[in-house]
Amino acid sequence: MRLIILPQLVRIALPGLGNLWMALLKDTALVSVIGLPDILRQTGVAARVTKHAFEFFSLACLLFLILAMASSLVFSALERWTKRSEVAR
Repeated sequence: MRLIILPQLVRIALPGLGNLWMALLKDTALVSVIGLPDILRQTGVAARVTKHAFEFFSLACLLFLILAMASSLVFSALERWTKRSEVAR
């Protein structure tokens, strides 16, 4: 099972898992990653206190963009890795 079914399962399930991961990243705070609502709430607090809203919201946008792009690159690499056997056929 581990050598036959699991590789086929991962190849088919990976795009859906990537979509779910991105939705979780955008909607909730994960264990080690801060979600978009949390980033924007903290940014709003910092912007009200310091009156430098543009800098804080730009930093929040950049932070979220980096998190989303890193996740996207990881899932793209995983999808390429799982499809390597299809190309060899």
